[in-house]
Amino acid sequence: GDPRWALNARARRPGAGGHHADSLALDLAGAPSRLEVRDARAMLDGGTLTASGEVTGTAAPWPDTLTGAGLTRWVADASRWIGSVKAHRLPVEGLGVMIPAARGWKGRAGGGLESAGRPGAPELVWRVEAQPLSWGDYRLDEASANGRYLEGRLEVSQLRMNRSGVASSITGSMPVRLALGQPPDLPEQPMDWRVDLPDADLALLPLFVPQIGEAAGRFDLEARLAGTARHPKLAGTARIRDGRVRLAGRDEVLEALTADLTLTDALITLNSLTARQRKRQGAPGRVDARGTVDLTGLALKGYRFDLRLDDFTAVEAGVYGAVFDGTFTVTTRPVRPAARPRRVARADRARRRDPSGARRTTAAPQTTPPPRAPKRRRP
Repeated sequence: GDPRWALNARARRPGAGGHHADSLALDLAGAPSRLEVRDARAMLDGGTLTASGEVTGTAAPWPDTLTGAGLTRWVADASRWIGSVKAHRLPVEGLGVMIPAARGWKGRAGGGLESAGRPGAPELVWRVEAQPLSWGDYRLDEASANGRYLEGRLEVSQLRMNRSGVASSITGSMPVRLALGQPPDLPEQPMDWRVDLPDADLALLPLFVPQIGEAAGRFDLEARLAGTARHPKLAGTARIRDGRVRLAGRDEVLEALTADLTLTDALITLNSLTARQRKRQGAPGRVDARGTVDLTGLALKGYRFDLRLDDFTAVEAGVYGAVFDGTFTVTTRPVRPAARPRRVARADRARRRDPSGARRTTAAPQTTPPPRAPKRRRP
């Protein structure tokens, strides 16, 4: 009347759901409505993942099937669970299959997870660290994070990144419902995140702005993200110093770039931007800009930038070369025919060749059209 069981197994190259390990060792035991993981150990590319724990109080005394889905259903409604998971030098590359945000990252990670509560309402304490960590040409000396999940809220006590002796941090909390066998759910409740990136590396920019092909320099960012997951509220400032930027798919490089920005959830304001363009010969080109980027839910809605270009050269090898002087507007916003108090920087196409052989285009200054004389009525 008191059935019990035990399992001790070893496997090479086990897999499930498209994920594979080099080896797996299991030491399990159980009884009605109870599962004990005495030791579970997986090896992957020199890294190790171990787990142990106990689940009690399942609604059914036994699972109806020994498949992964069947065991998950059996454990999901248990009244209690407790356990721990530890990772040592696991390759980060493999996480990209399960976590899309981890795709493209390389390095080794370790950490631990302690669980309590029950599978339908877990209580978790976690920590993770990676050293080193890289994405493309960008490299972090180390990164670490720790936090907990309790009563439907995820708290990140600290996410810290170190590069060349400069530390950046992210802290915050947000509501999220976690339950074994169920996808995460984000309820419409307040969240609060703070980002502090002092003297950060501008090489991060292409990770978040794919239109930037290459970047270098330093930037400072202070921001707070509040509101809810569906209706975020952003407030912050950013400053770029001694930057060097090249747009994706372009050859032009801007150097000595300095910019000041104000950030909100609806608008990114470029208060000022100055940069110069180095040339093989002649005086360097210069760019001055200001403008705005319209956002909807932190997604791009539209933009308008007012540029002042002095001796700026645009080149596509083997296709064209042009030199620009004057004021220009780059925008996605429609021009209203009824509201034209000024003519937009009309290029008079006074084309000439500069010493480098590039075609030169000079934009005429913005002007206001003269008023029309009133029409005379016939007697």
